[in-house]
Amino acid sequence: MSILSAERLGELLARLLIATRSFAYTAHYDTQAKRLAPPTIADPCRACDLLPLDNPEQLGFGELLLAAVPQEEQQRRQGLFEAAIASQQREVKVRFQCRDTAGKTYWIHEEATLESGNIIGVFAVLPVVEETPLLAEPAPTSPSTRPRLLKRHGNLTASDLEEGLRRQQFTLAYQFQLQPQQQRITGVEAFIRWRHPEQGLLFPARFLALAEESGLIEALGLWMAEAAYQQQREWQARGYDIPLCLNIAGRQLMQSGLAQKLPAGNFRFELTESTLLQHGEALRDSILALSRQGFPIGLDNVGIGYITEAILTRFPLRYLKIARSLVQNLDVEESAQKVQWIIELGRAHGLEVTADGVETPQEAQQLLAAGCSALQGYLYSRPIGAEALEEILRSGNYLLPERPLASAA
Repeated sequence: MSILSAERLGELLARLLIATRSFAYTAHYDTQAKRLAPPTIADPCRACDLLPLDNPEQLGFGELLLAAVPQEEQQRRQGLFEAAIASQQREVKVRFQCRDTAGKTYWIHEEATLESGNIIGVFAVLPVVEETPLLAEPAPTSPSTRPRLLKRHGNLTASDLEEGLRRQQFTLAYQFQLQPQQQRITGVEAFIRWRHPEQGLLFPARFLALAEESGLIEALGLWMAEAAYQQQREWQARGYDIPLCLNIAGRQLMQSGLAQKLPAGNFRFELTESTLLQHGEALRDSILALSRQGFPIGLDNVGIGYITEAILTRFPLRYLKIARSLVQNLDVEESAQKVQWIIELGRAHGLEVTADGVETPQEAQQLLAAGCSALQGYLYSRPIGAEALEEILRSGNYLLPERPLASAA
């Protein structure tokens, strides 16, 4: 694991945020010394792996971003954690500033869970208010500078999952879908995260297969719906009534009486194209029941298999979401043609078409020109916490900071 030393915390924190938009970490609070240890990134990679450079010494800091968290901000953050630990508070949310050499200020949003002196948290960079157009041309990027997902390794069991549910160790992150030309958010997708007390923040790829194999996917899915419903009610009370998109597994769909067990939120449910192609008839009654209950159904990851008009006619779908692997290969003629075909097929059946995995303005422009209804991806936001998303809704600004690492090799 890569540990951010106290001296380089602000510096590397800013760099990692610009490179990845967010990252998970673990830390420890020494109750005897009353000192908050520097965060350990929840990923077995070095900082320079996230900041690809010809010469590692460039990390000391050349023309790249030189940012620091002001000392007073670090002291304020330490004080908030000390107060939380003293009062046995379980959740801590902090917002502080990073400033680059150009004088531009970025807001950093931190959400953490305290578990017996252990801290499991996430740093995320918030959008900044700028006067540039939403689809402004950025500096040229290379594939090596694209955001990278942080992965974890470790052994998990069904008992761990049960314990995690019992102890409420799960949380949700949110990524919005946008109509860029109208600057209008059309929906928000919810993603589940596991704040594991020993392994840090775990992403769905680490535990969803285990949940399906153990039969706990149903309990996990219902927890996710309930948590999303409670968050949606809070947003509605503050004037933000936005559809929440929840992924649903095939095994969860087969659950008896699922539609009646779900809270009556403003939800859209998404199942993958491959799930529908493999188990379509077995899932049809459940899909129809969800639709009759008033829940719009969408098809995710479209383009990996081969969706047909017969399927679109047989199932009550409301929208399609183009697979990110196609979106990120729009410069390949075969992918571009398949994307165009999906958009035309969806529109012919009266369906909205959203593109997932949008990372560059060029991709956004091409998708909008092809007739996409909405866009989703790192160009606008990584999955972030509820409070950070509300900040975006309040400001009406959906621009992330430009990536100063774009010219790095």
